[in-house]
Amino acid sequence: MADHSKPTLTSAYADFVAELDARLDDLAYGLDPAVTTANNVPTNATRWSSAAAKWQKYNGSAWIDLAATYAISISGNAGTVTNGVYTNGSYSDPTWITTLAGSKISGAITGNAASATVLQTARNINGVSFNGSANISVNLNNNLTFNSTGSGSASGVNFNGGAATTISYNTIGAPSATGAGASGTWGISISGNAATATTAGACSGNSATATTAASCSGNAATATYATTAGNGGVTSVNGLTGAVTLNTLGMGQSWVNVTGSRALGTTYTNDTGKPILVMVSMRGQGASAAVAYVGSVEVGRVNSPDCCGVPQYPTVPFSFIVPAGATYLCTGSGLSNWAELR
Repeated sequence: MADHSKPTLTSAYADFVAELDARLDDLAYGLDPAVTTANNVPTNATRWSSAAAKWQKYNGSAWIDLAATYAISISGNAGTVTNGVYTNGSYSDPTWITTLAGSKISGAITGNAASATVLQTARNINGVSFNGSANISVNLNNNLTFNSTGSGSASGVNFNGGAATTISYNTIGAPSATGAGASGTWGISISGNAATATTAGACSGNSATATTAASCSGNAATATYATTAGNGGVTSVNGLTGAVTLNTLGMGQSWVNVTGSRALGTTYTNDTGKPILVMVSMRGQGASAAVAYVGSVEVGRVNSPDCCGVPQYPTVPFSFIVPAGATYLCTGSGLSNWAELR
């Protein structure tokens, strides 16, 4: 950056060379504003602006773009270039041409691209080869059959029309209508008056093959299942399926120490679906007794006793059963341990 009004006759000897050298540097840079900032340049000075990609002239107060047209002597075929496009003659595969736009293409084109009727490489459409030379028929003429005999394609097989496919019970994972493993509601051929029978009031003799009966006499040792599932500590027993579901305290349960997630004075709900056993060690203090509740029922209480006129605050264990779905609460002033069989 130079002050182009310096050096002057009053410039210090020590600054003279530096001031002159700065002006020479500006000239070497072409006064390009992207490289240097020249001050006090003379009117009509010319510079090159690399940022604007233009030559500019200083009019005494501002740099003005040069818009005049200058004659340039050229040779060869440059005279046929219009707006940067060669308009006369032909190019011999110039590498600098990468794209062509519009419809201004004439002359020979290598290969048969100008009159191509087929694809150079055929492609398959839904399994049918297509090269553009003729219409094709996509594979849609093969049948998709629904079969009730249980012999169909395996589950997960795709159907695109290329081959006939059968869908049956085994395709969707359903049992066959006949044979081993048959299930559901099926048509049964019956004789006698069984077609109109609703329930059997009583059976006599050997009912070894009876499936259900309201009441039976005789030998029912081999009956398959009871008409009504029983309970009472057992949720359900069904002789047909062999399923036995127990809902008894201690069955399928284990002790869990829940001291870290329990607090005195907070109500909890037994959402396990079974009764649980709760064991809490806590104490009361002063007028506050240690009390346990299930729902709104007080199931345990320990008052703080006095000994020789001195209140005692012993830690006392409480244990109680909480039915499924019931709430439970312990109050006191000191919790030592809380465990649940759940």
